[in-house]
Amino acid sequence: MPRWRPSDRLQDSPEARPLRPRNDRVTVAHWFDTAYADWLQLKSMGALADAFSAAIVEDRSKEASMLAREIMRQRGQATPTLQKLAEAVLDKGRPEGGAGGARPDLKRIEVVRQAIAFFKKKTAIQPRNAFVWHDLSYNYLMLGEAEKAERAMATALAVSGHHRLITRSASRLYIHVRQPEKALSTLTLSRGFIGDPWLLSAHVAISQGSDKSSKFLKQASALFETQPGRIESSELGMALATEAFLNGRAKVAKKLAKSALIDPTENSLAQGVWISRKLNIDSMVADVSATKDAYEAQAFDAYYRGEWKSSLESALAWLRDQPFSSRPALLATFMAATFLRDFALSEEIARFSLRTNTDDWMLTNNLIVALAEQDKLQEATELFTNLRVPGTKNREYATWLATGGLIRFRSGDAEGGRALYGQSIEKSQESGDRTSELVGALYQSLEEARIGETERAAKLLMDVRDHGSLDSRRSKDESAALDVLNNEIHSLTVRRRS
Repeated sequence: MPRWRPSDRLQDSPEARPLRPRNDRVTVAHWFDTAYADWLQLKSMGALADAFSAAIVEDRSKEASMLAREIMRQRGQATPTLQKLAEAVLDKGRPEGGAGGARPDLKRIEVVRQAIAFFKKKTAIQPRNAFVWHDLSYNYLMLGEAEKAERAMATALAVSGHHRLITRSASRLYIHVRQPEKALSTLTLSRGFIGDPWLLSAHVAISQGSDKSSKFLKQASALFETQPGRIESSELGMALATEAFLNGRAKVAKKLAKSALIDPTENSLAQGVWISRKLNIDSMVADVSATKDAYEAQAFDAYYRGEWKSSLESALAWLRDQPFSSRPALLATFMAATFLRDFALSEEIARFSLRTNTDDWMLTNNLIVALAEQDKLQEATELFTNLRVPGTKNREYATWLATGGLIRFRSGDAEGGRALYGQSIEKSQESGDRTSELVGALYQSLEEARIGETERAAKLLMDVRDHGSLDSRRSKDESAALDVLNNEIHSLTVRRRS
């Protein structure tokens, strides 16, 4: 899927480069430079607040710290909210992507509200600047105000004439609000759609997300053949590789992916890690750290290698990069709760992401697990009671059963918990979801050990582990989960002997 980032981060991205020299009227404005110049001239608190807000929005930490000190020097004229923001910047600064253990709430609500006020003011001054409306839309979504985000994005599209960067961001917004058809039609309205690999790649990928093939596959394939090995066609090549894989053409998928990964974007790298796993081959991505902002690729690459802490750190960096997306939050909450047993962090991430993904079933489930594991049973039980019960053939049904088992155990009903966990593991086995089977057994074993049933816990893990021992072609995530089970079996054995 296309990425969506604030416009100050788009200006240096590969997709901002023209396919051929042309004179575009729409450019990305450097709002901080203008705001800072205004403050130097006016020296008013209002101008200082504008410059400070712009420094935060454009991630200019050095300038933000300098202006924060100035605000604190003149704190008698500053509003309480502005003082708090200045104190926060001086106290901690903005966490950098990939910092170990850093929390995901990079854009605190106060900062987002300050950014919205800033961009709303700019829309009055620069009503024809599409990127002002674009960034206003982004920040509205960060507050969970999807309708306002859509209205601002509609204006950005209109005044830009469906500029490529605006269009790709808009398509990602419409995917987020579950309007895939609107996302697809918006892409086709962009200038030069058929000849633009960035736009065609988005159309192919979004169509795949809707379980159908793009109407423009033939044109997309023809365009990629003319420009393999180039960064501007990398995402198009990976989208076509995915299409081939989904249609059972593994050899074609592998060939397309190798060509697309010659000069990849970070988005292409992530897809390369994914498709390598699906093809059950060694990763076609040589070095996931070589490309800037490749957090998604790094998170899954570390996950498949069983490097849990590194995977979580990359997932948090990915979440800070795409804070409205549920996907990094899902991985991070799962990693924190399952393998690292940091339930407080899992809860914090889930709450953060549910602000913009209010009805996400799996995020809500992961929040329930984090709460139950911390014995916050009242809230966990209330959320679980209101959680939609999936159909019995749905993959989520096994997860729902396991979560119910956890709540039963924590409520003192071990027999009821065992029954639900047993049904969950059985459902995972029926569907061939080996990793979910292993994870479900791991959770049950921990509950058994918690109430002193270490022998039962160890036997459960050994039985589930050995159930699939004849399968010589294990997926990478299954192998990683098996490593955890083996470590837990060893731990339980030592504990039982002592």
